[in-house]
Amino acid sequence: MNEVTKRSGIAKAAQVVAIIVFALILSALLFAIISDIAIFAQQIFSFFFACVAGVFVFLIGCILMVVSIVFIFGIYLLADRGFWPIQWASETFKQIINDNKITQQQISTFGIIRVVLIVICVLCLILAVIALSLNKTTPKSERAKVTTPFGVISLIFSILGIVAALGMIFIVGSLG
Repeated sequence: MNEVTKRSGIAKAAQVVAIIVFALILSALLFAIISDIAIFAQQIFSFFFACVAGVFVFLIGCILMVVSIVFIFGIYLLADRGFWPIQWASETFKQIINDNKITQQQISTFGIIRVVLIVICVLCLILAVIALSLNKTTPKSERAKVTTPFGVISLIFSILGIVAALGMIFIVGSLG
């Protein structure tokens, strides 16, 4: 109890700012992940379905290839067309993926969310630096132990959030 009453207003402010920034940056990054999944859900499910369908077609093709080799005509097919089960699987995968194109509306919604994320990350970066500098100006006896870890983690997450958001904007911008 003595330690809490000893802290100055600056130490308390640094602690509160560090915790708020940490919560804000984690919430923003979690929202970005959830929104990405929501925006591109159809393409994500299509990709997974294409992978599973490709494997299934490949396995069926391998079974048919072995059966055809047993009946002798498979040797001629293998010599003429190569390893055709992999071609079947590849074509199945490509057809399923080509059916789900990314729309311009998805790209623009993604871009807007990323710009908002960049703004939040820059704001959190500035606030984390402020919290750490406020903590540094207070005497060691008055500092809260949680301020530095929350501030440093918030600083790292906001830098990573800015880099990831800019990278994703460039990647998705090249699609449309």
